[in-house]
Amino acid sequence: MSKENSHAYELLRQRDALKRTRQVWVGLLVVWGVVVGWVVFGLFNAVTDDVDVRLSWALAWLLPVAILAAGSLVTQSRLRACEAGLRAVS
Repeated sequence: MSKENSHAYELLRQRDALKRTRQVWVGLLVVWGVVVGWVVFGLFNAVTDDVDVRLSWALAWLLPVAILAAGSLVTQSRLRACEAGLRAVS
């Protein structure tokens, strides 16, 4: 097996792993943003009546959504770089 083939094989494995990772990040983002985040926000808001609603919304819903979206974007950019490397090899 030549050095180029082994490098291409490693890039293919990395691409497949990044695709699975991206699916996990996006899945968590959707589940949190649509279901779990709103339940947590409701519970958090019910427990902390004195806190401003916008602050509790930002802490309980928006912050996790932003973290999950950032993880999704980083994984997508790594996937694009990996695919560019594959195009360069082939």
